[in-house]
Amino acid sequence: MRTSSRFLCTAVLTLAFALLSAPTLAQWYDDEEAPAGEGEMLAPFTFKDFNLNSGVQLSSWYAHGEDIQGATCLLRGGYAFDSAPMYLGLEVPMSWAQVESAGTYDSEFVLGSIGINLKYRVDPVAQWISIFTGWSVDLYIPTFMGDVTSQTRYTSMGHQAGLANTLLPAIHINPEAISLVGSFDLIIPGHVLFVQFELSVAAFFPVTDIDQRNIEGGLAWGVVAGVNIADPIAFLLELKSYVPLGAEDTEGNPLPAFFAINPGFRMDFGSFKPAIWVSLPLDKDYRRAWPDVIFGLDLAAWF
Repeated sequence: MRTSSRFLCTAVLTLAFALLSAPTLAQWYDDEEAPAGEGEMLAPFTFKDFNLNSGVQLSSWYAHGEDIQGATCLLRGGYAFDSAPMYLGLEVPMSWAQVESAGTYDSEFVLGSIGINLKYRVDPVAQWISIFTGWSVDLYIPTFMGDVTSQTRYTSMGHQAGLANTLLPAIHINPEAISLVGSFDLIIPGHVLFVQFELSVAAFFPVTDIDQRNIEGGLAWGVVAGVNIADPIAFLLELKSYVPLGAEDTEGNPLPAFFAINPGFRMDFGSFKPAIWVSLPLDKDYRRAWPDVIFGLDLAAWF
């Protein structure tokens, strides 16, 4: 049973990676003349940003409930190449969680998996068509931080807070696993309206207790729409879901999927592009596990 489930999970992930990469094979990049819409891409809150520039970014989330609270910070930095629409970066996630029970407080701070990011954007062939595609490959190295045991599914309170806050695959899923994430994006920029669709597939390869653990995965998908209200403010609305693949709770039941909607604002002050938003869990499993409102703040400087 363990072998068949591992094979099924691996087969699904392999097929998904193939489907993600297929749309980029028939396109090319014109480095002599930028296509229409190249400079009109808005930066989403939790999706990939394909307005490729060099710089640094600090994203943070905070959730406060009656008996639980959690905070997450994600520090990103990287370099965008001049000769091609390609970006190479590094990201470091950190999370803190605190749970209160019968007047007793239990808290944990963890450093998540360190990510190496590669993004590539494929621009449209025809100058009058403003439809871009992008793909990315992210490799995450485990930090082995947190109170992680086989009884807790090799995760911990701090890492669970990181996933619940962000719905980002791999940064806080398995602190004792090497993670690989592939993403495909379809971007339609415009003077007034911006739309982006994203599909990400993640695979988590355990590096401890290998004989007792399966290869697990995750599927993250969603769409973001943005409206340029007035220079320099844009309103964005994200609809996002994270679906575990091959993952079970301590009783052997499949882990539930989480759905959230993220409304907020992105500002553009030249190189400084801050953002504020709130994340609202939509399904009962998500609301039962985490506070009903998650606040987000993004401080980005791209050049």
